[in-house]
Amino acid sequence: MASIIATSSGSASFYVREKIATVRVAMFLEMFTTVGAILGATITTVISPVLLYFLWEKDFKFSLITLFAFLILTLSLAAR
Repeated sequence: MASIIATSSGSASFYVREKIATVRVAMFLEMFTTVGAILGATITTVISPVLLYFLWEKDFKFSLITLFAFLILTLSLAAR
């Protein structure tokens, strides 16, 4: 965890110094990342592991279907 924070802080300071990053957007995203992490940790203590696995599996399959549909659409448009 400490190495992730150190790496992130190091790269963030570079982007801010070069005026590439928008600090307001970063703080906004950071706030929702923290809320999502707390909510996710809370959900894992409340919902049974079997149900979580079932939900993850359905979400994973939906993501794969969406990815393949996007790839097929992109390839068909590129072929024109």
